[in-house]
Amino acid sequence: MDTPLALAVVDQVMRCTADLGAAADVLGTPERTPAAVALAGRLVAEHAVPLAPGAPLTVWARGGSLDPNWQAWCPPRPGSAAAELADLEQVYGPGDGSDPLTRLLDLRARFASDVA
Repeated sequence: MDTPLALAVVDQVMRCTADLGAAADVLGTPERTPAAVALAGRLVAEHAVPLAPGAPLTVWARGGSLDPNWQAWCPPRPGSAAAELADLEQVYGPGDGSDPLTRLLDLRARFASDVA
């Protein structure tokens, strides 16, 4: 589900891990469902994604209000997909796409064509 909340969860997951499959799983899971709760548990256990009040993952899985400042207390971890995206954007500028996952994939493709 490509909702603004799901995209915020993708952003949060990408800040915590380099596993793009984990971020992509969010887009295929409806929010506030048992499947969302199960995926949230897996993301917390496998990737230490914060499950705090106001965090996108928490709101997506269980409901509540999104903390508008969540990015301040969930910065990109070194080696995460979000850190890679920031590095590639320094070189190539913004990637094409409306969400961070698509932008990262676009910039990876540009990088691959440059080094080929």
